[in-house]
Amino acid sequence: MGERISTVFSSFFIPFFLQVILGLEHYFTGTKLKYIADFTVIDYIRMFWDIRDGAPILSTLWFLRDLIVMVLLTPLISYLIKLFKQWLILFIGIIYLFYPFYSSGISSTGLFFFISGAYFSIVPSYNIFQRINNSLPFLKLVIIWLLSFIIVILCYIYNIQYNLAMNYFIIPNSIMLYTILYRAIKIYNLKWLYKIAVASFFIYVFHEPFMGYMIGGFFKVIEIDSNFILYFLPFFFVLFTILFSYIAYSILNKICPQFLRIITGSRSK
Repeated sequence: MGERISTVFSSFFIPFFLQVILGLEHYFTGTKLKYIADFTVIDYIRMFWDIRDGAPILSTLWFLRDLIVMVLLTPLISYLIKLFKQWLILFIGIIYLFYPFYSSGISSTGLFFFISGAYFSIVPSYNIFQRINNSLPFLKLVIIWLLSFIIVILCYIYNIQYNLAMNYFIIPNSIMLYTILYRAIKIYNLKWLYKIAVASFFIYVFHEPFMGYMIGGFFKVIEIDSNFILYFLPFFFVLFTILFSYIAYSILNKICPQFLRIITGSRSK
């Protein structure tokens, strides 16, 4: 038990605390919130929780904050899974689709996916992704994904149950992404994807301030009049940010591996 608590502390709490502190650096010049010199004691407390529209001071950390809450609820979730089994997933799934809710630290989305992941880990023989890969031809999965995507677009255009459609779309979209990556690694031997996967936590946390600076600086220097170029720019920004973040990860991994392990919760190799 003590070892498990120590692992949770080093994997979640220490990286979260350090990343929040590092997130302070781009507030010394002031933001839409306030200058850091004007922070009160309450602001310093809230920067770990909801100071930025319901998110920590480094807004991407909302995910880690919510994950910490889920981890703290693990004993209760484990008990409920053993008691209700797949019926618990069905119940939470109904809430996720039809009665979604969100508050700082907990949401129907977080509960649904965390409980689903916990269930599949407790019942290892029931690997839903593997079952789908074995039973559903890839072409049919593509058709399901396309139909789901079209429904989301139509719901958005006509403002009809868009949130419901989007919450549903996340499920086939996640399955599609898993299937594509699974095939890319197994069939085409793209094992370099494992290296990026190892760095994914660092990339996720690192990208927010850097990407914000990059986009802001780009449009100050360059004026774009073409709608075609503007459409593809977000994809360029994402790819460039991932590349730059991975380079930063690799440099830290070579010159400061211990520091990198601390800020990523031992998620580096």
